[in-house]
Amino acid sequence: IVFHAAGGSGQGILEAVVDSSTADRPLRFIGVELDARAMASAQQQPYVLTSAITRLDVAIAKVLELHLAGSLDGSPIHLGLANGAVQISPSGAAIAEHTALLEEASAMIGSNEIQVPLSPSTDVIFVVWRLR
Repeated sequence: IVFHAAGGSGQGILEAVVDSSTADRPLRFIGVELDARAMASAQQQPYVLTSAITRLDVAIAKVLELHLAGSLDGSPIHLGLANGAVQISPSGAAIAEHTALLEEASAMIGSNEIQVPLSPSTDVIFVVWRLR
């Protein structure tokens, strides 16, 4: 599984995934920012596992809310699954069957039941949870 980091490199990475995938070594692509299935051709779509969609509108609304409240002070603003700034795309048959599990895991991350590190670290951190 290849996770596309950001920007326009996604199309090239998706092309490489399709070209490099074999029956013995099937590769899949996870997009970021937008639903990658929307940018993929019909031939490429089966290789798209899912996408992490970033909601810039949510981030802008949060910054405006803080500014209007007079509390925009330059400190970090953490946005993610809990407040809808990041979503997992449910498009594509490969991920659709796991929608309920993804929603449960997202809720657990949003409630801090599963803690995701916010800063890079040299430590290896394994997050293990049991979905109900």
